Amino acid sequence: MDIIRLIQRKVPIGSKACFTLKNGKEISGVLIEISHDHITLESNGSSPTIFVEMIGAFDVIGGKTQSNKKDDHIEAVEIAKGVIEKNDSVKQDIISSKIQIDISNKLFEIETRYNAYLKE
Repeated sequence: MDIIRLIQRKVPIGSKACFTLKNGKEISGVLIEISHDHITLESNGSSPTIFVEMIGAFDVIGGKTQSNKKDDHIEAVEIAKGVIEKNDSVKQDIISSKIQIDISNKLFEIETRYNAYLKE
């Protein structure tokens, strides 16, 4: 198993962890992002990003607190609401665009008939 999959299994987002780099340096903080090639921590007001190739070892310092889990749930609900509102907005834009296309087509038809009438 590669190290990034192990980190994903052992260190939940929002957990405090300490990562020991292959050069011996240790970086601790709250895990805020996991990607296939890097992780990002929040530590003392900064957000260090560590490439997976640099990680030699890691240790979970503390799990998520119940408060963090509740905050994550609230954040997920807010994100879902935003996606739903955005989807509704996109649907309205699509409907509006379709109406404009229908109007343009109708105007073209009227103009074509008028021009044909004038040629008679």
